[in-house]
Amino acid sequence: YLFQTFCNSSHPMAIMLAAVGSLSAFYPDLLKFKEADYELTAIRMIAKIPTIAAMSYKYSIGQPFIYPDNSLDFTENFLRMMFAT
Repeated sequence: YLFQTFCNSSHPMAIMLAAVGSLSAFYPDLLKFKEADYELTAIRMIAKIPTIAAMSYKYSIGQPFIYPDNSLDFTENFLRMMFAT
């Protein structure tokens, strides 16, 4: 529902920035992580970026989201999320 708070004319990068910034609201336990967990937390955040980017783009052009398909490799999955209709 986060994406629906933006008007459709919002730039996809602005939507993506807000979505990444809001991740701490969805994962509050990660705010209490130890220094040893920094790398794993960063990896998890970076792994979410392609999906957030695709959702931001789809929302900005008024198309429905295409959710990730774990049976596809990274590139196929990203292209599918971005350009499938």
